[in-house]
Amino acid sequence: MSDEKKKKLYLLSILVSVIIIVVSIITLIRMSSPKVDYDSMNKEIMQYVSKLDNIKDIKPNGDGIYKIMLESDSWYAGTEKDKMVYCKTVNEALTVICQKYKAIKDTQRVDVYYYDEDRINIAEPGKGNTLESTILH
Repeated sequence: MSDEKKKKLYLLSILVSVIIIVVSIITLIRMSSPKVDYDSMNKEIMQYVSKLDNIKDIKPNGDGIYKIMLESDSWYAGTEKDKMVYCKTVNEALTVICQKYKAIKDTQRVDVYYYDEDRINIAEPGKGNTLESTILH
């Protein structure tokens, strides 16, 4: 075998070895990362929501995104300040629960969209990395 062929074979074996090592590292990282216990997380969210009388329904809409349907009468009877405080409180609680179960990173927040019983969007996530909502109605 010529020196050039030996050199090519040596380089090929190095390339294959590097690929195997990279694939092994990626596999180990994926296996070692904690899995999200969505069942327990959703159960805790439902326990929290059940304590709030005016929430009619809550649905996840992707990682860290929730749609909440509120009773129209209680929403529209509240003042702007009441609505802001209510949304911020619910946003904080859902964020803490999702962070606890590692569904989102500790630096992230959940995005909660609020709807009335007629499916009108009444509040949505505020701009930036805030837990406050923008009140639409």
